[in-house]
Amino acid sequence: MNRFKLCVGGGASRSLKAFTLAEVLITLAIIGVVAALTIPSVITNYRNQEIETALKSSFTTLANATNMDVRDYGLLILGQ
Repeated sequence: MNRFKLCVGGGASRSLKAFTLAEVLITLAIIGVVAALTIPSVITNYRNQEIETALKSSFTTLANATNMDVRDYGLLILGQ
């Protein structure tokens, strides 16, 4: 971190702390690498969650249809 002198008003100066361009670029590069390593797993987890939700919904629909069939006809016949 470098110090810069800033003259304000009547010639009084104060010291400012600032990051160099290299420090900023290195920080951005590190953030980019971490993001590149993290984003694929986040996307995979999201897709798996979507599939799981769709399967649960389909199972619920089939279970409801089966229950309605048993309620309406009194028995469940499989394999015909």
